Amino acid sequence: MIRVRGVAPPGQPVWSPTTGYRPGAHAVVQNDCNFVIYDGDGKPLWSTATWGRC
Repeated sequence: MIRVRGVAPPGQPVWSPTTGYRPGAHAVVQNDCNFVIYDGDGKPLWSTATWGRC
């Protein structure tokens, strides 16, 4: 689980992963409960490392 507290200026994120802009990137909550951001080729860029913690 990601918990974020704070207020950002309009149009600005409070938090973002350090993956940068990647065309075709997408996020998935997998069956094992891990939240993963993949690039356009299906390579994982970032995850919460929460697999198996459903």
